[in-house]
Amino acid sequence: GLGSLAEFDGSLYVGFRNDGSGAEVWRLNGDGSPEKVFDKGLGNADNRVPDVLAAFGEQLHVVFWNPTTGAEAWRTADGTTWERTNLNGWGDSSNETGVGSAVFNNAFYVGTVNWSEGAEVWRYGFTVYLPLVLRSYAPQ
Repeated sequence: GLGSLAEFDGSLYVGFRNDGSGAEVWRLNGDGSPEKVFDKGLGNADNRVPDVLAAFGEQLHVVFWNPTTGAEAWRTADGTTWERTNLNGWGDSSNETGVGSAVFNNAFYVGTVNWSEGAEVWRYGFTVYLPLVLRSYAPQ
């Protein structure tokens, strides 16, 4: 199924869930032609869904749902070469994915799903992710 959508550099990027071999991202180029950007969860089959796709700072960011080792965040400036931007689950494997994202005051914000300790919000400011002192109630 569909994971997320984002416009970046004149193309529409579409993320697809793949529980077997890892998530895929495709793009529709300006002329409407589809092109596979990557598959196999960028080398990790546990990266099953690209739950966040978002443009920030002249780069496209993706955050994967990874229920095994925690969410993985990546970025690209050209749609081809990808660079990892976080530790597994931002240091907590219970942070399984990113949900909800926004650009605000020249920073990129991502919320997490964490069923054991409560959701978190992380701020990316061009070089690293920093935690915010925001944590939601974790149901018991």
